[in-house]
Amino acid sequence: MEQENYKSIYKFRKDIEDVKDLHLLNNCLELLRDMIKINDMKEKISNLEETFLTKEKAMFYFLANNLTSQEVVFAAEKVSGMIKVLEKNDEKK
Repeated sequence: MEQENYKSIYKFRKDIEDVKDLHLLNNCLELLRDMIKINDMKEKISNLEETFLTKEKAMFYFLANNLTSQEVVFAAEKVSGMIKVLEKNDEKK
């Protein structure tokens, strides 16, 4: 697998080494930087998803997993409100 990756990078380098158009090379660089950003985001998403099944979050994950993105926002607002009420009640005690 790793050897295949090396073949890919060598092929890419070989394919672009004859490109002398500045505009094309800038577009290529922009694309590669965007790909780096996407890969970083994918890694962050993967790391976040790994926390979903921790003991503290698992029960809620199974409840929230089927919510739409709009429903997740609504649920977060509802939970946030509930936390504020409980915290206010704790301060009164």
